[in-house]
Amino acid sequence: MSDSAELQDFEVLLEDNFNHSQFARELIRAINNKFDTTKLDLYTPLKQVNYDIVEVDKRIDRIIKDEPLKLLEQLDKRKLGREKVGTTLKPSLDYLTASFERLQTAVLEPYEDALKLQSALGKIHQTSHLLRDALIYMHMAAQVESLPLQVKDPSRVSHLSTLFSQLRINLEQNPNLRSLQLIKKLEEGPLREKRGALLKYVLETLLGYCEDNHKLKHNLPEVQKLLVTLYSLSPREFSAVLDKVALKKIQASHQALTKTITAVRTLNTVMEDVVSNGVALHHLEKTLEEIPLETTTLHAEYISRKKYSSITANYWIQVANAYKREFEISYRRGGPVGKSLSNNAVFIRNTITESMKKGWNIDGLKEYQEALLASISILDNRRKT
Repeated sequence: MSDSAELQDFEVLLEDNFNHSQFARELIRAINNKFDTTKLDLYTPLKQVNYDIVEVDKRIDRIIKDEPLKLLEQLDKRKLGREKVGTTLKPSLDYLTASFERLQTAVLEPYEDALKLQSALGKIHQTSHLLRDALIYMHMAAQVESLPLQVKDPSRVSHLSTLFSQLRINLEQNPNLRSLQLIKKLEEGPLREKRGALLKYVLETLLGYCEDNHKLKHNLPEVQKLLVTLYSLSPREFSAVLDKVALKKIQASHQALTKTITAVRTLNTVMEDVVSNGVALHHLEKTLEEIPLETTTLHAEYISRKKYSSITANYWIQVANAYKREFEISYRRGGPVGKSLSNNAVFIRNTITESMKKGWNIDGLKEYQEALLASISILDNRRKT
Protein backbone atom coordinates (compact mmCIF):
# COMPACT_ATOMS: atom_id res chain seq x y z
CA MET A 1 0.00 0.00 0.00
CA SER A 2 1.45 3.35 -0.99
CA ASP A 3 1.95 6.23 1.43
CA SER A 4 -0.45 8.41 -0.55
CA ALA A 5 -3.16 5.78 -0.25
CA GLU A 6 -2.67 5.47 3.49
CA LEU A 7 -2.79 9.25 3.90
CA GLN A 8 -5.92 9.66 1.82
CA ASP A 9 -8.62 11.67 3.63
CA PHE A 10 -6.06 12.89 6.22
CA GLU A 11 -3.84 15.22 4.12
CA VAL A 12 -5.23 18.36 5.74
CA LEU A 13 -4.10 17.13 9.19
CA LEU A 14 -0.48 16.97 8.00
CA GLU A 15 -0.26 20.48 6.53
CA ASP A 16 2.29 22.84 8.14
CA ASN A 17 -0.30 25.52 8.81
CA PHE A 18 -2.86 23.08 10.31
CA ASN A 19 -4.86 24.73 13.10
CA HIS A 20 -6.80 22.34 15.31
CA SER A 21 -9.15 25.09 16.61
CA GLN A 22 -10.06 26.21 13.13
CA PHE A 23 -10.53 22.56 12.01
CA ALA A 24 -12.90 21.91 14.93
CA ARG A 25 -14.95 25.07 14.15
CA GLU A 26 -15.29 24.17 10.49
CA LEU A 27 -16.30 20.59 11.34
CA ILE A 28 -18.98 21.74 13.78
CA ARG A 29 -20.26 24.32 11.27
CA ALA A 30 -20.34 21.80 8.41
CA ILE A 31 -22.32 19.21 10.39
CA ASN A 32 -24.79 21.67 11.94
CA ASN A 33 -25.54 23.34 8.60
CA LYS A 34 -27.05 20.04 7.41
CA PHE A 35 -29.88 20.20 9.95
CA ASP A 36 -32.62 22.77 10.32
CA THR A 37 -32.52 23.13 14.07
CA THR A 38 -31.87 25.73 16.73
CA LYS A 39 -29.81 23.31 18.86
CA LEU A 40 -26.07 22.98 18.46
CA ASP A 41 -25.05 19.37 17.72
CA LEU A 42 -21.67 18.56 19.28
CA TYR A 43 -22.22 14.82 19.50
CA THR A 44 -21.98 14.13 15.76
CA PRO A 45 -18.67 16.05 15.24
CA LEU A 46 -17.16 14.25 18.25
CA LYS A 47 -18.36 10.91 16.83
CA GLN A 48 -16.77 11.81 13.49
CA VAL A 49 -13.43 12.61 15.15
CA ASN A 50 -13.47 9.37 17.14
CA TYR A 51 -14.23 7.47 13.97
CA ASP A 52 -11.22 9.07 12.26
CA ILE A 53 -8.99 8.16 15.21
CA VAL A 54 -10.07 4.52 14.96
CA GLU A 55 -9.50 4.60 11.21
CA VAL A 56 -5.99 5.96 11.62
CA ASP A 57 -5.15 3.29 14.19
CA LYS A 58 -6.40 0.62 11.78
CA ARG A 59 -4.22 1.93 8.97
CA ILE A 60 -1.17 2.02 11.25
CA ASP A 61 -1.77 -1.61 12.26
CA ARG A 62 -2.19 -2.60 8.62
CA ILE A 63 1.10 -0.96 7.64
CA ILE A 64 2.94 -2.78 10.45
CA LYS A 65 1.46 -6.16 9.41
CA ASP A 66 1.86 -5.74 5.63
CA GLU A 67 5.33 -4.18 5.48
CA PRO A 68 7.23 -4.78 8.74
CA LEU A 69 10.64 -5.02 7.05
CA LYS A 70 10.22 -1.74 5.25
CA LEU A 71 9.08 -0.09 8.46
CA LEU A 72 12.10 -1.44 10.37
CA GLU A 73 14.36 -0.25 7.58
CA GLN A 74 12.95 3.25 7.86
CA LEU A 75 13.39 3.22 11.63
CA ASP A 76 17.03 2.06 11.28
CA LYS A 77 17.72 4.80 8.74
CA ARG A 78 16.28 7.45 11.03
CA LYS A 79 18.29 6.12 14.02
CA LEU A 80 21.48 6.02 11.94
CA GLY A 81 20.84 9.53 10.69
CA ARG A 82 20.35 10.87 14.20
CA GLU A 83 23.55 9.20 15.40
CA LYS A 84 25.54 10.51 12.43
CA VAL A 85 24.19 14.05 12.76
CA GLY A 86 24.79 13.96 16.52
CA THR A 87 28.43 12.87 16.25
CA THR A 88 29.14 15.28 13.38
CA LEU A 89 27.42 18.41 14.62
CA LYS A 90 27.82 18.00 18.38
CA PRO A 91 31.35 19.56 18.53
CA SER A 92 30.17 22.50 16.42
CA LEU A 93 27.03 22.91 18.49
CA ASP A 94 29.04 22.72 21.71
CA TYR A 95 31.44 25.34 20.32
CA LEU A 96 28.58 27.65 19.31
CA THR A 97 26.97 27.21 22.72
CA ALA A 98 30.21 28.06 24.50
CA SER A 99 30.82 31.05 22.17
CA PHE A 100 27.34 32.38 22.79
CA GLU A 101 27.78 32.00 26.54
CA ARG A 102 31.06 33.94 26.32
CA LEU A 103 29.33 36.58 24.20
CA GLN A 104 26.52 36.78 26.71
CA THR A 105 28.80 37.16 29.73
CA ALA A 106 31.60 39.21 28.11
CA VAL A 107 29.64 41.53 25.81
CA LEU A 108 25.85 41.51 26.08
CA GLU A 109 25.50 41.62 29.85
CA PRO A 110 28.19 44.34 30.28
CA TYR A 111 26.56 46.29 27.43
CA GLU A 112 23.15 46.16 29.11
CA ASP A 113 24.76 47.25 32.38
CA ALA A 114 26.51 50.10 30.52
CA LEU A 115 23.18 51.22 29.04
CA LYS A 116 21.65 51.35 32.52
CA LEU A 117 24.65 53.32 33.80
CA GLN A 118 24.46 55.68 30.82
CA SER A 119 20.78 56.31 31.47
CA ALA A 120 21.48 56.99 35.13
CA LEU A 121 24.42 59.25 34.23
CA GLY A 122 22.24 61.17 31.78
CA LYS A 123 19.66 61.80 34.49
CA ILE A 124 22.41 62.89 36.88
CA HIS A 125 23.71 65.34 34.24
CA GLN A 126 20.21 66.70 33.66
CA THR A 127 19.73 67.18 37.37
CA SER A 128 23.16 68.83 37.64
CA HIS A 129 22.39 71.25 34.79
CA LEU A 130 18.99 72.04 36.27
CA LEU A 131 20.51 72.77 39.67
CA ARG A 132 23.26 74.89 38.12
CA ASP A 133 20.75 76.93 36.11
CA ALA A 134 18.55 77.25 39.19
CA LEU A 135 21.48 78.59 41.21
CA ILE A 136 22.28 81.13 38.47
CA TYR A 137 18.63 82.19 38.37
CA MET A 138 18.42 82.51 42.14
CA HIS A 139 21.63 84.55 42.22
CA MET A 140 20.25 87.03 39.69
CA ALA A 141 16.87 87.04 41.45
CA ALA A 142 18.63 87.90 44.71
CA GLN A 143 20.34 90.84 42.99
CA VAL A 144 16.99 92.08 41.69
CA GLU A 145 15.44 91.87 45.16
CA SER A 146 18.37 93.71 46.73
CA LEU A 147 18.19 96.64 44.28
CA PRO A 148 15.52 99.24 45.06
CA LEU A 149 13.69 100.69 42.08
CA GLN A 150 15.02 104.25 41.86
CA VAL A 151 13.54 105.68 38.68
CA LYS A 152 15.61 108.86 38.98
CA ASP A 153 18.81 106.81 38.66
CA PRO A 154 19.15 105.75 34.96
CA SER A 155 22.01 103.36 35.73
CA ARG A 156 19.89 101.56 38.34
CA VAL A 157 17.00 101.22 35.89
CA SER A 158 19.37 99.92 33.21
CA HIS A 159 20.94 97.40 35.59
CA LEU A 160 17.56 96.11 36.73
CA SER A 161 16.31 95.74 33.17
CA THR A 162 19.47 93.79 32.24
CA LEU A 163 18.91 91.42 35.14
CA PHE A 164 15.28 90.89 34.20
CA SER A 165 16.32 90.25 30.60
CA GLN A 166 18.82 87.61 31.73
CA LEU A 167 16.18 86.00 33.94
CA ARG A 168 13.75 85.85 31.01
CA ILE A 169 16.38 84.36 28.69
CA ASN A 170 17.37 81.83 31.34
CA LEU A 171 13.78 80.64 31.66
CA GLU A 172 13.33 80.49 27.87
CA GLN A 173 16.45 78.39 27.47
CA ASN A 174 15.63 76.18 30.46
CA PRO A 175 11.83 75.72 30.62
CA ASN A 176 12.25 72.96 33.24
CA LEU A 177 13.16 75.67 35.75
CA ARG A 178 9.50 76.64 35.91
CA SER A 179 8.76 73.24 37.45
CA LEU A 180 10.78 74.10 40.57
CA GLN A 181 8.60 75.37 43.40
CA LEU A 182 11.15 77.95 44.52
CA ILE A 183 11.37 79.46 41.04
CA LYS A 184 7.57 79.59 40.85
CA LYS A 185 7.41 81.51 44.13
CA LEU A 186 10.03 84.01 42.94
CA GLU A 187 8.33 84.50 39.58
CA GLU A 188 4.87 84.94 41.03
CA GLY A 189 5.97 87.01 44.02
CA PRO A 190 8.64 89.70 44.41
CA LEU A 191 10.02 89.44 40.88
CA ARG A 192 6.62 89.96 39.28
CA GLU A 193 5.94 93.01 41.43
CA LYS A 194 9.28 94.66 40.71
CA ARG A 195 9.14 93.78 37.00
CA GLY A 196 5.65 95.25 36.80
CA ALA A 197 6.73 98.48 38.53
CA LEU A 198 9.80 98.83 36.28
CA LEU A 199 7.77 98.09 33.16
CA LYS A 200 5.13 100.65 34.14
CA TYR A 201 7.78 103.33 34.66
CA VAL A 202 9.46 102.61 31.31
CA LEU A 203 6.15 102.58 29.42
CA GLU A 204 4.90 105.83 30.93
CA THR A 205 8.23 107.62 30.43
CA LEU A 206 8.61 106.44 26.84
CA LEU A 207 5.05 107.37 25.93
CA GLY A 208 5.58 110.75 27.55
CA TYR A 209 8.51 111.46 25.24
CA CYS A 210 6.77 110.11 22.14
CA GLU A 211 3.54 112.05 22.62
CA ASP A 212 5.43 115.37 22.57
CA ASN A 213 7.24 115.74 19.22
CA HIS A 214 9.53 118.50 20.48
CA LYS A 215 10.41 116.54 23.60
CA LEU A 216 11.09 113.42 21.56
CA LYS A 217 13.42 115.20 19.16
CA HIS A 218 15.56 116.67 21.93
CA ASN A 219 15.75 113.54 24.11
CA LEU A 220 16.66 110.82 21.60
CA PRO A 221 19.54 109.36 23.70
CA GLU A 222 17.17 108.88 26.64
CA VAL A 223 14.51 107.46 24.32
CA GLN A 224 17.05 105.01 22.96
CA LYS A 225 17.85 103.74 26.46
CA LEU A 226 14.16 103.36 27.24
CA LEU A 227 13.60 101.39 24.03
CA VAL A 228 16.43 99.02 24.90
CA THR A 229 15.13 98.64 28.44
CA LEU A 230 11.57 97.99 27.26
CA TYR A 231 12.66 95.34 24.76
CA SER A 232 14.78 93.57 27.36
CA LEU A 233 11.84 93.54 29.79
CA SER A 234 9.15 92.50 27.33
CA PRO A 235 9.51 92.18 23.53
CA ARG A 236 5.72 91.97 23.32
CA GLU A 237 5.19 95.26 25.16
CA PHE A 238 7.95 96.82 23.06
CA SER A 239 6.06 96.08 19.82
CA ALA A 240 2.74 97.10 21.35
CA VAL A 241 4.08 100.52 22.42
CA LEU A 242 5.55 101.28 19.00
CA ASP A 243 2.25 100.31 17.40
CA LYS A 244 0.41 102.59 19.82
CA VAL A 245 2.73 105.56 19.20
CA ALA A 246 2.47 105.25 15.40
CA LEU A 247 -1.31 104.75 15.50
CA LYS A 248 -1.85 107.78 17.74
CA LYS A 249 0.06 110.05 15.37
CA ILE A 250 -1.73 108.63 12.32
CA GLN A 251 -5.12 109.18 13.95
CA ALA A 252 -4.22 112.68 15.16
CA SER A 253 -3.08 113.75 11.68
CA HIS A 254 -6.08 112.13 10.02
CA GLN A 255 -8.54 113.84 12.34
CA ALA A 256 -6.84 117.23 11.98
CA LEU A 257 -6.77 117.02 8.16
CA THR A 258 -10.40 115.91 8.09
CA LYS A 259 -11.40 119.06 9.99
CA THR A 260 -9.66 121.27 7.41
CA ILE A 261 -12.12 120.03 4.76
CA THR A 262 -14.74 122.29 6.28
CA ALA A 263 -12.21 124.94 7.33
CA VAL A 264 -9.75 125.14 4.45
CA ARG A 265 -7.85 128.17 5.77
CA THR A 266 -6.66 126.17 8.80
CA LEU A 267 -4.77 123.76 6.54
CA ASN A 268 -1.49 125.64 6.89
CA THR A 269 -1.43 125.25 10.70
CA VAL A 270 -2.64 121.65 10.56
CA MET A 271 0.01 120.71 7.99
CA GLU A 272 2.69 121.87 10.41
CA ASP A 273 1.41 119.36 12.96
CA VAL A 274 1.02 116.63 10.34
CA VAL A 275 4.61 117.09 9.17
CA SER A 276 5.81 117.32 12.77
CA ASN A 277 4.19 113.94 13.54
CA GLY A 278 5.91 112.41 10.53
CA VAL A 279 9.28 113.86 11.54
CA ALA A 280 8.86 112.49 15.07
CA LEU A 281 8.22 108.99 13.75
CA HIS A 282 11.20 109.36 11.43
CA HIS A 283 13.46 110.21 14.38
CA LEU A 284 12.04 107.29 16.34
CA GLU A 285 12.65 104.94 13.42
CA LYS A 286 16.24 106.12 12.93
CA THR A 287 16.86 105.63 16.66
CA LEU A 288 15.64 102.04 16.37
CA GLU A 289 17.97 101.45 13.41
CA GLU A 290 20.94 102.52 15.54
CA ILE A 291 20.27 99.97 18.30
CA PRO A 292 22.13 96.69 17.63
CA LEU A 293 20.50 93.39 18.51
CA GLU A 294 22.75 90.35 18.11
CA THR A 295 22.96 89.93 14.29
CA THR A 296 20.32 92.57 13.48
CA THR A 297 18.86 95.80 14.84
CA LEU A 298 15.91 96.61 17.03
CA HIS A 299 14.23 98.23 14.02
CA ALA A 300 14.64 95.09 11.89
CA GLU A 301 13.28 92.95 14.73
CA TYR A 302 10.18 95.14 15.00
CA ILE A 303 9.58 95.46 11.24
CA SER A 304 10.00 91.69 10.69
CA ARG A 305 6.52 91.21 12.16
CA LYS A 306 4.89 93.93 10.04
CA LYS A 307 3.50 94.05 6.52
CA TYR A 308 5.41 97.26 5.80
CA SER A 309 9.13 98.02 5.82
CA SER A 310 9.15 101.55 7.22
CA ILE A 311 7.32 103.18 10.13
CA THR A 312 7.63 106.60 8.48
CA ALA A 313 6.42 105.48 5.05
CA ASN A 314 3.49 103.66 6.63
CA TYR A 315 2.54 106.87 8.47
CA TRP A 316 2.35 108.93 5.29
CA ILE A 317 0.52 106.20 3.36
CA GLN A 318 -2.09 105.77 6.09
CA VAL A 319 -2.60 109.51 6.55
CA ALA A 320 -2.82 110.15 2.79
CA ASN A 321 -5.32 107.32 2.24
CA ALA A 322 -7.55 108.41 5.11
CA TYR A 323 -7.44 112.09 4.00
CA LYS A 324 -8.20 111.13 0.39
CA ARG A 325 -11.24 109.12 1.42
CA GLU A 326 -12.76 111.96 3.48
CA PHE A 327 -11.76 114.61 0.96
CA GLU A 328 -13.37 112.87 -2.02
CA ILE A 329 -16.58 112.12 -0.10
CA SER A 330 -16.96 115.79 0.83
CA TYR A 331 -16.04 116.98 -2.66
CA ARG A 332 -18.53 114.70 -4.44
CA ARG A 333 -21.25 115.59 -1.96
CA GLY A 334 -21.04 119.15 -3.27
CA GLY A 335 -22.77 121.95 -1.46
CA PRO A 336 -20.86 124.76 0.23
CA VAL A 337 -18.07 122.43 1.37
CA GLY A 338 -17.53 120.93 -2.08
CA LYS A 339 -17.60 124.36 -3.67
CA SER A 340 -15.09 125.68 -1.11
CA LEU A 341 -12.69 122.82 -1.85
CA SER A 342 -12.96 123.48 -5.57
CA ASN A 343 -12.43 127.22 -5.20
CA ASN A 344 -9.42 126.72 -2.93
CA ALA A 345 -7.78 123.98 -5.00
CA VAL A 346 -4.63 126.03 -5.68
CA PHE A 347 -4.35 127.08 -2.02
CA ILE A 348 -4.69 123.48 -0.80
CA ARG A 349 -2.13 122.17 -3.26
CA ASN A 350 0.38 124.93 -2.56
CA THR A 351 -0.06 124.66 1.21
CA ILE A 352 0.68 120.92 1.15
CA THR A 353 3.71 121.40 -1.11
CA GLU A 354 5.20 124.31 0.84
CA SER A 355 4.53 122.78 4.24
CA MET A 356 6.30 119.60 3.21
CA LYS A 357 9.30 121.50 1.83
CA LYS A 358 9.50 123.64 4.92
CA GLY A 359 9.07 120.99 7.60
CA TRP A 360 10.49 117.85 5.96
CA ASN A 361 14.19 118.46 5.32
CA ILE A 362 15.07 114.75 5.50
CA ASP A 363 14.94 111.70 3.23
CA GLY A 364 11.75 110.86 1.36
CA LEU A 365 10.41 114.38 0.75
CA LYS A 366 9.35 113.79 -2.85
CA GLU A 367 7.79 110.38 -2.14
CA TYR A 368 5.73 111.50 0.84
CA GLN A 369 4.79 114.83 -0.75
CA GLU A 370 3.44 113.03 -3.81
CA ALA A 371 1.49 110.62 -1.59
CA LEU A 372 -0.25 113.51 0.17
CA LEU A 373 -0.88 115.43 -3.07
CA ALA A 374 -2.41 112.27 -4.54
CA SER A 375 -5.06 112.44 -1.80
CA ILE A 376 -6.46 115.61 -3.40
CA SER A 377 -6.05 114.43 -7.00
CA ILE A 378 -9.81 114.68 -7.51
CA LEU A 379 -9.31 118.46 -7.77
CA ASP A 380 -7.02 117.96 -10.76
CA ASN A 381 -9.38 115.47 -12.39
CA ARG A 382 -12.39 117.82 -12.08
CA ARG A 383 -10.37 120.72 -13.42
CA LYS A 384 -9.43 118.70 -16.55
CA THR A 385 -13.05 117.81 -17.20
